[in-house]
Amino acid sequence: MSALKPLHRAGATGVLVLTVLLWAAPAHAVTSAPAVPVPSAASVNGHLLDVAASSKPISPWVATDLTTLESVAGVAGTVTTAETPAGVTLVAARTTAGHVLLFTLPATPATWQEVDVTQLASAPLAAGTPSVVVDPLGVTRIFFRTATGDLDELENDRVAPDPWFTTDLTVEVQPNAAASLAGDPTAISATGYPTTVYAEATNGDLVSFSQTTSSTRPWFFTNISLLSFGPTVKGAPAVIAAPDGFGLTAVYAESSTDQLIEFTDDDAGWHLWSARNVSTSLSLGAIASQPSALTGQPSIVAVTSATGHLVTVTIPTVALTGATVTDVSSLTKQTVRLGYTPSIAASKVGFVIAALSPASHLDVFSAAEAPPTAATVVDATAQPLTEQTVESSPVAVDIGGVTSIFTASGGYLGTTARLILNAESQDQYHAKTIESPPGSNCNPFSAIWSRGTTAGCAPGTSSEEWCSDFAQWVWQSVGIDTTGITGASKSFVTWGESQVPSQFIPFSKSAVPAVGDAVVWGVASPLYGAHVGIIVAVSGGEIDVVSGNSGPNIANEGNIAVWRSGFFKPEGNLVSGDAILGYVSPTPLPKPAVATHATFDRSASWPVLQGSGGGSVPSPSTTP
Repeated sequence: MSALKPLHRAGATGVLVLTVLLWAAPAHAVTSAPAVPVPSAASVNGHLLDVAASSKPISPWVATDLTTLESVAGVAGTVTTAETPAGVTLVAARTTAGHVLLFTLPATPATWQEVDVTQLASAPLAAGTPSVVVDPLGVTRIFFRTATGDLDELENDRVAPDPWFTTDLTVEVQPNAAASLAGDPTAISATGYPTTVYAEATNGDLVSFSQTTSSTRPWFFTNISLLSFGPTVKGAPAVIAAPDGFGLTAVYAESSTDQLIEFTDDDAGWHLWSARNVSTSLSLGAIASQPSALTGQPSIVAVTSATGHLVTVTIPTVALTGATVTDVSSLTKQTVRLGYTPSIAASKVGFVIAALSPASHLDVFSAAEAPPTAATVVDATAQPLTEQTVESSPVAVDIGGVTSIFTASGGYLGTTARLILNAESQDQYHAKTIESPPGSNCNPFSAIWSRGTTAGCAPGTSSEEWCSDFAQWVWQSVGIDTTGITGASKSFVTWGESQVPSQFIPFSKSAVPAVGDAVVWGVASPLYGAHVGIIVAVSGGEIDVVSGNSGPNIANEGNIAVWRSGFFKPEGNLVSGDAILGYVSPTPLPKPAVATHATFDRSASWPVLQGSGGGSVPSPSTTP
């Protein structure tokens, strides 16, 4: 059991000291003041995000807003991705106005670019999600459904000055009796296979459009449901070329009766296409999403069950021999949101599946083998450099060994959630921000506010006792107006009392702290502040605090840091001999103003950042 113990009386800003093990950490994780005001949640709704895995200790997942980066309109629905032979990543998206946008990311330099392909090709407006592929000759093709149900192609023949043009494939295949489409297309283009587009027709049949070598009939239409005597389908299918190495094609689709169906061109039963009910054959049961597939030997199909469980089907052969079903949600104790398609992609070790949580967070499941015997899940939304919910089915892809997930933003997390993330982002489990050199009080947060002295400090840092500087930065980083707060921890009390109605809650046995509050130690009269920190969790009458100018008591030396305390009881807890003065809410309290507000039990309902720990649980010091 660790205890809160005084290192020295710290004057106006204070030092919170915990007796714990020493740790090594880089300094100066924060180098600039946050912009205020923070954009509203609505301001990013529908923006296309690239949520990429990161090696940054501050945030294992980082979101790049491609909509803002390229100054384009927001996207509607899901996107699709492809990769050129030169390693260029392509992302095709549809705007709310029906334009098809193509985002490109060269291997080097890694800088996103965007073009409006609809405008370049004078193409009709798209009514659904476009599907992009790069054929074996390096030609980029984008397929989309029009408002009239036609299948149109946008092709880049790389002939300057007007490389993009459009073709109505529904018209091209006449008189081959093409059907109108009701679902979004899924295209596939692989060596040894003709470029083919699969989609749901208006009558529910699974149909395809395949490229031919004929100059007079370059595209051919096939009704796969009719040829296979298979069921009708709904939504976009998932397609795998040569899933078991025998030159076949496997198409996985959700039937109109919520079953997972496998269609293969194996010529079994004396007809070109066969249909197999995976749900019945493997006792999978009803599903509640379209499938996503990862080619390999074996291949893996990811789908959401009707009970909200993320499920994988490992398929060694197209005939389902040896196929197995794994409930990934049971392995990770995390369900997913119904109606959204999970996305499976290869990773450095095994595979990942991106899916929406019931709360519209972006969850990333990881497994090392197929079928998975163990799996982990990370909330990529609850990260300091992400902080946005999701409103479309995600699309996961491996880019140079790094997982990227493309999805549309559903808006920022709430103020309190983002406040917690930013506070924790600097602690000993994440950025490990320390003062440097030890004992100098040189830190980045004082420099943000142009406080203290720069003498003896590295660029971007300055020296003063800095608990208040850190706590103010946390609040300011989520858009809280901190005007009136200074480098003195007591200024949090005066700030809270200046709000109308007051947002300062004097400490008492009945005072209820909440996540996001500043907790201030000190003396009430005359007002003196010994220390201030930010509450990041409340549970069972205990609080968990992240504060600056804190850390382990190492032989009464410095090594002071941003430190997460672990849970402790507020009553009787002392810093430099001073008890808790009270709590300051960053946001207005419910009216009428009362000296209490709702608790937030982190342990029961809030996701923990990847890599974070609960810290030690300090026992309160006793009053002399």
